[in-house]
Amino acid sequence: MKMIKRICGILLFLLLFAGTAKVLRYLVNDDTRAYTRIMMHQMHTSKENIDVIFLGASHVYRSLNPEIMDSELGMRTFNCGTSMQHLDGSLALIKEAEASNRLKQVYLDMSSGIANDWAYKERKGLASTYIISDYMRPSLFKLDYLLRSGNSRHYGNSFIVARRDADKLFDIPYVKKLLAKKSQDYYRNYEWNRSEDATSYYFDRGYVVDTEVMLDRNYWKGSIFGRIGMDKVSADWLSSFREICRYCRDHDIRLTLMIVPVPESTLVSAADYQDYEDYVLKLAEEEKLEFFDFNLCRREFFDASDRSLFKDEGHLNVTGAEHFGPLFGSVMRGELKPSEVFYESFSDKLSDGETRVYGLYDLDKDSKDEKRKVGVITNRAGRLEYQVVSGGKVLRDFSSEGEFECTIDELKDMTLRWRSIGENEIFELPIIYNDKKTEV
Repeated sequence: MKMIKRICGILLFLLLFAGTAKVLRYLVNDDTRAYTRIMMHQMHTSKENIDVIFLGASHVYRSLNPEIMDSELGMRTFNCGTSMQHLDGSLALIKEAEASNRLKQVYLDMSSGIANDWAYKERKGLASTYIISDYMRPSLFKLDYLLRSGNSRHYGNSFIVARRDADKLFDIPYVKKLLAKKSQDYYRNYEWNRSEDATSYYFDRGYVVDTEVMLDRNYWKGSIFGRIGMDKVSADWLSSFREICRYCRDHDIRLTLMIVPVPESTLVSAADYQDYEDYVLKLAEEEKLEFFDFNLCRREFFDASDRSLFKDEGHLNVTGAEHFGPLFGSVMRGELKPSEVFYESFSDKLSDGETRVYGLYDLDKDSKDEKRKVGVITNRAGRLEYQVVSGGKVLRDFSSEGEFECTIDELKDMTLRWRSIGENEIFELPIIYNDKKTEV
């Protein structure tokens, strides 16, 4: 009898704790603009079986519109992309989707943007984890995800969501404003509140529309630029990949690896992209999986140098998604053969076609110094020479060296002149400075 009372007492305590935590979360955590909240609700309440899911970071949820992909693939599709999604997050979402559906196909994005992830126990923050875990249903695999995604220092924030914004609990104006937003029909009905001038908004089944068009930014400062760093690919990342493969095999789910396209200039600035391409290809061969890197598309199928197809240096816009969806479907259906659509390597793609100088990228992206080291982004590295001019003054005369130093002020009024080695015809490229970081 005492044992029964003790067990009942423990259960009552847990229920009260869970209820209190839920109330506090409602009072202080602002998720009124969270794409994932709506996406996960739609996944959990879908009346139709979800056959196909797409997994990856923000470039995935802006690339594959289920409204298009249903007809292209002949199955019910769902976009499970989330901001900064890492492979342990992809694994958690496969399990979450499979718990209430009978999945037939998973398309897993293997973008290099998240490959050089921290070892999980070394992560300094778990924002990308909480974007997913906050809306998962209670389960053993949710518990496992949170326990493995970081270290013990994160457990408080992981299991008591309100703790992350505890300082706002006594901020009465903040709480009143948040409760007013959460009382609106759009929030209670899991709908997106789109303002009239919004260029980015949630559409349906995880797909996010973006109407912005990539500017002619000939200078970038963002984490997606520079070397990928194959030495930074962690053992945890590889372990999560292997576990995804095992899980799909064990549950009779077909797994296909892919990489959605980003602007050509983005990858040209990553000097070791071909190394990464070869690495993923090797993993695909080991696991006997198909792998399609749409960054290797021939330009007649998808022109990644056309900036009108992109929102910014890492994401398609709605026009790009409308171009990409049918191409993706044609390749996956086998209507187009990979040998027709893709170059054998990224280096083959760069060597084909006209010479391009896309701009500059920051080699000192983490530095706060006024003087910066920048590099030229071109598909003809080693075959061109450059002159650097700022404010009408020549900072450096023609040289084949593709890197140089300058100040931020010099970048704001810079022109890059270039010519092929041994030729006299000179081309000019005005540099448009931009220090906006790009989401992955």
